[in-house]
Amino acid sequence: MPTSRVMPSNKELERTRSTQTAVGPRRSIQCSTGTSDAKNRRPTVPIMLLLTVALLSLASGATALEVRVSVGACLPGALCYWDLSIGADRRLKIDVYPAVHNSRQFMLSRKEFSDLEALLRREDFFSLPKDLGALLVDGPMASLEVRDGKKSHAVTLHSLPFQLKPIWRSDAGATGRAFRVCEQIRALAKIADILQCPGVPSADREE
Repeated sequence: MPTSRVMPSNKELERTRSTQTAVGPRRSIQCSTGTSDAKNRRPTVPIMLLLTVALLSLASGATALEVRVSVGACLPGALCYWDLSIGADRRLKIDVYPAVHNSRQFMLSRKEFSDLEALLRREDFFSLPKDLGALLVDGPMASLEVRDGKKSHAVTLHSLPFQLKPIWRSDAGATGRAFRVCEQIRALAKIADILQCPGVPSADREE
């Protein structure tokens, strides 16, 4: 006998529609979650750009180092005073008195600037005492100031002690270290006849 087809009741049809409606929003929720994940990944692009800029800055040798050295000693027949500054841009400027024609400014080479940084590290400039040398009445004096980022340190030099005159180039003490910094910065000016750092003998008179 043929089987009679049973038609779904109205309640069953409503239950089916409600089930399909419930399934629909789940799919939309999954799509919205994917969109949210994509948004969360977008900030990584500017972060990578910032890292790239930082690495380029390091590679370019950017530095915050600044140096200033002043030496004064008015003696008959000698130059009285000079003031030298070196900026983070490697520009050296020196003012000489009274021989103002010796005043000049120019750019240090990258190697010269790198050697200056190495000198300050080697002589451990930031650990030097603030006053060094033999204090003489109306004697020569020098001031050294170095800034490196947030760090800064200043040292005043009086005359090189007599007992150190023969050995200041090799003296491991604070006085020898400070005078080596002063003289090597002086040499960067490339002016042969400016005052030497206080009490330092000329090369032809060193014992």
